[in-house]
Amino acid sequence: MKQQLTRYVVLFALLAFSLPVADAAMQCNGCHGTTTPVDYRPLDEASRNPATGGFQGNHRTHMDAPAAPSACGTCHPGSPAYISGHRNGKIKISSRINNSPLITTYKNSTSAFNQSATPAQGSCNYVNCHFENVTPAWGSNPAATSCTTCHTTPPNGGSSGAAGSHAKHAQYFPGTSNCLKCHANNTGFQHATSAGNRNLAISFAAAPNNGSGVYSGALNDYLPSQTNSFGNCTATYCHSPGTKSASFNPPNQIATWGGTLGCAGCHAAT
Repeated sequence: MKQQLTRYVVLFALLAFSLPVADAAMQCNGCHGTTTPVDYRPLDEASRNPATGGFQGNHRTHMDAPAAPSACGTCHPGSPAYISGHRNGKIKISSRINNSPLITTYKNSTSAFNQSATPAQGSCNYVNCHFENVTPAWGSNPAATSCTTCHTTPPNGGSSGAAGSHAKHAQYFPGTSNCLKCHANNTGFQHATSAGNRNLAISFAAAPNNGSGVYSGALNDYLPSQTNSFGNCTATYCHSPGTKSASFNPPNQIATWGGTLGCAGCHAAT
């Protein structure tokens, strides 16, 4: 009887150890983000905080909440497929951040660098979502970043200098609030992240044109590293002779973006 009981105990033990055990895979936000609430974006803090997992950076202003592992691949190649054993003491930044047309660098390098609890933060360069300008240092106060950080006011064309006629128009419509005279009100996060991967948004919906106007130029070459071939604006009130209180006549000369117009270009002249 004792021998039979012993056999049952041994058999039960063998079965117990051979049964599969449910083991939930660790998710990225278990280390980098937060679990309550669920947010895959790494937690930004002023310095390394072992209690929360936070560290210095701007991840939460570069990703929409609550994000997903796929969003990390924009800057960290291969990261959406990482498993918990991916850590190797190195941080790898993509050399084509956000599918930028130029090779992008962090701290003037495309190489992986050592992870550190007290990193010396640097800047990215040539990234399309920052209009290919040098970015503020990683971990800087995001409130200090504005339209001027990437475009300048008025836009100066970046490193290529292909500024078109922005400076001339800024004499009449100064400040970033007047960009909507010719462009949709692009103040959202997607405006930056889609730069270089979408067409230039030109709209004459605002006063004084109130919907009248057409631009003939290419809309897919506006980054400083691109060709920047300009077109013409037609049927706009702001280049009309200004002789009618209702409707308007076309300009005397077609306005070419980046070109030159004298007074007679718009007004009637004898």
